[in-house]
Amino acid sequence: MISKLNIQNYKSHLNSEIDFKPLTVFTGKNGAGKSSIIQSLLLLRQSYLENSEFKEGLILNEDLVEIGRVKDAWTYFAADDFISFGLEFNKIINCYTKFLIDTENRQSDYSVLDKKNSDISADIKKESLFVENLRFQYIATEHIGPTETHKRSTRIAETKGQISHKKGQAEYAIHVLNANRNKKIANLELQHESIAFTDLFENVNAWLGEISEGVTAVIVDNLDSFKLSFQFNTADNLNTSEFKPQNVGFGISYALPVVLALLATPADGLVLLENPEAHIHPSGQAKLAELIAITAQTGVQVVLETHSDHLINGILVACKKMAEGAKGISPQNVAIYYIDRDENSQEAKVTPVPIVQGYRIKHAPAGFFDQFRIDIKYLSGF
Repeated sequence: MISKLNIQNYKSHLNSEIDFKPLTVFTGKNGAGKSSIIQSLLLLRQSYLENSEFKEGLILNEDLVEIGRVKDAWTYFAADDFISFGLEFNKIINCYTKFLIDTENRQSDYSVLDKKNSDISADIKKESLFVENLRFQYIATEHIGPTETHKRSTRIAETKGQISHKKGQAEYAIHVLNANRNKKIANLELQHESIAFTDLFENVNAWLGEISEGVTAVIVDNLDSFKLSFQFNTADNLNTSEFKPQNVGFGISYALPVVLALLATPADGLVLLENPEAHIHPSGQAKLAELIAITAQTGVQVVLETHSDHLINGILVACKKMAEGAKGISPQNVAIYYIDRDENSQEAKVTPVPIVQGYRIKHAPAGFFDQFRIDIKYLSGF
């Protein structure tokens, strides 16, 4: 499990150090540097997998993420000609990598690793960030939406267990779900309270029912692809006819890969989620926050970028529920950060937002989900 990340000279992060918990949440205004933190992890993963121990340097453009050229990655106001990332796992295993910048060739596609300034433990290959199986999943903000036909790949979906192959698009979500449909969910604590079954397919559908009541995914294996449709349970416990994903709204299709990733990832796994609340009603976002919180409490590390106060509030509710003896998450297992930019230097500022007694956030930095208060104050005439 990741316990610490240090970023130097990458995009707006001149020197940022972040302590990670089982559930780590990044919030902040657009362009402040939230995505850059998740990109740092993705860059390290794709560089390690493409060239063991980063022998060819930092690969900026591959399947997981495309940054562009060196000038797009290097902090333009940096005083030093390098980008570096430091990772700490379980407060023991370390991975420090420094990539030198050729200042005369900033148009090149990737920088060069200076081995003299690297400290990489052999044990990092066991960490979920660097494995190719169900222990790692990444779902980007812009992932596959409502569509009937879904890709299949035995190598990616079954052998590697990856919901996403390119840019976190979740293009193999339906194949992964179908291949594991009868297997038990990775963590039995995540079994939905409405059903007696522990298999993955039934539980994905049960949690999807929190997004849209009574919805059921239907998958047909067409040998070269998968067909996805949805049904709804009626009041007399019958099923409607099947509907195309395009005809039931974006929210259900968008939520499905996120729910799948949380239910399929085993303990000691890592799930990276970008804005999972997209297209989902506030009540559905609250339930998604509950699932995210419970997942992190079971030992799966969840790293989350969000613009939703409903997710934040849902996490706080999960903290209180656990204190009351229900399923939830301990506040000690949650880290929330607000990312902002310094007005003068444009350097990213990473501010911890602690959960205080009473499961509340007190003295939050300016800009931290305060628009509702600002609007109400104006409407009230103050």
